[in-house]
Amino acid sequence: PESCTYDITWTGVVGREPSDREQLVFETVRDARDAAIHVIEQAFESGRAIRGEVPMPEGRPYSLGNTRQDQASINATPNRCSNAAW
Repeated sequence: PESCTYDITWTGVVGREPSDREQLVFETVRDARDAAIHVIEQAFESGRAIRGEVPMPEGRPYSLGNTRQDQASINATPNRCSNAAW
């Protein structure tokens, strides 16, 4: 509660230019990161806690696992990590 954590993920394509889909995913994740940083900075400056929904950009080309199709896909996918040691 009194700390800030983060993760750095590096992405790249070797031997070719990224496809249009790869570029779109990269830009979407980058823009989401930048938007989240902005929301966090504003909340910190005003002393406001962040709770509930974070504003989402209109027309986003992705979902957050909350549609019926997402849930059906999640429920139909076998858990491949069940034997992993986390």
